[in-house]
Amino acid sequence: MDKVDQGRHGGLSAAVVGVRSALALGATSLLFTVGPPSLAWQLVALLVAMLTTGLSHGAVDHLVASRFFRAEGLRFYGPYLAVSGMTALTWVWSPPLALALFLALSIWHFGEGDLRDHAPHLQGRVGASVTRGLIVVGTLFTAWPDDVAGLLGPDLWQVPALERSVWIPAGLCALHLATLAGSTRRWRGSLELAALDAVVLAIWLWTAPPILAFAGYFGAWHSMAHIDTLQKRLVGRSLLYHAMPLTLLALAGSGLALVAVDWWLGERPIAGVLLPVLAALATPHVIVVEAWRRRDVGDLAPGLTG
Repeated sequence: MDKVDQGRHGGLSAAVVGVRSALALGATSLLFTVGPPSLAWQLVALLVAMLTTGLSHGAVDHLVASRFFRAEGLRFYGPYLAVSGMTALTWVWSPPLALALFLALSIWHFGEGDLRDHAPHLQGRVGASVTRGLIVVGTLFTAWPDDVAGLLGPDLWQVPALERSVWIPAGLCALHLATLAGSTRRWRGSLELAALDAVVLAIWLWTAPPILAFAGYFGAWHSMAHIDTLQKRLVGRSLLYHAMPLTLLALAGSGLALVAVDWWLGERPIAGVLLPVLAALATPHVIVVEAWRRRDVGDLAPGLTG
């Protein structure tokens, strides 16, 4: 079997989904028992998620761009940093508009990425991808409505208050399962895993308070699955070997950006400061990943073994 075949990705295994589901449900049960942690501990969890898998999963964008677009050096970093800068300026110009655009982008990126990690060869994936992303973003922003409003502040979160209701994630899950069933004529085992994973994810996002919920999803679902996909293509090299330089650079840049955002936008709730920085980091990454996904990802390995 050649390297290309070894690099092909057949979706997350049942063992990975099973272990993650068990850990998520165990953490959910613990939250029911002891209650939600303080904001400080939630921020610690977010920091751990960012340091372990969060920043690393986007820190090899330069290698993906080199393989597919033959973009290296300034040809890559120029447009990449320009998109990041334009994103930051949008947050300065109109934070509510920037938030709306960022959430729409997140719905697609999270949903399409998560579904592709389960069923990479699924053809009719648009509807199922959108509904999967709606589980993530929709549940995050409605499970703890008062907390979300407090974290974002009235200037940024201009949405009427909603009552906390389990029927919101339940309805989003039902909608996702319906679109998932309608996305293929042949129901595969990987889709059963995707359905199970979506339900467990919704339970976690509805139970955990917002920052902790996002930290768990970003670290254990989105970033880890993306790293698994990349690792299968980084034949002969560790992903951390490739990711470490830009991970450290992104960490240092994020610290400076947090200070700058806090100074420029004035006194804001914590999420109102964190989101512009996350958006500036994420938007160029999403563009690279989405372009990569439109290509034949099976032949990525040979270009990244150097």
